[in-house]
Amino acid sequence: MKNEYEIYVPTVDKQGKNLDEGKISALKKSLVDRFGGMTDTRHKNEGFWKVGGTVVRDEIVIWRVISDEGEAGDKFLRETQKALEKALDQDKILIIKKSIDFL
Repeated sequence: MKNEYEIYVPTVDKQGKNLDEGKISALKKSLVDRFGGMTDTRHKNEGFWKVGGTVVRDEIVIWRVISDEGEAGDKFLRETQKALEKALDQDKILIIKKSIDFL
């Protein structure tokens, strides 16, 4: 069984300024090193989140990786999630896990 992980990564900080590409590149490299590849979806995606009484707008990219590592892959992605949240000063980075089969 393989899993696909979608990692929703903001491209701008809370003030609307572009994030440090060096930090983003290092995190992408760690995904390639671990899983052997990744897909970076660079078309413009916008997210809208309600925080209290305010709607916040994000610009994001979606990174995708495929893994057959089971719990070890989950653990690595949870650690990556925490590292992204810290490095990019985000309250939460969304990661979605899906079970997949290939045709």
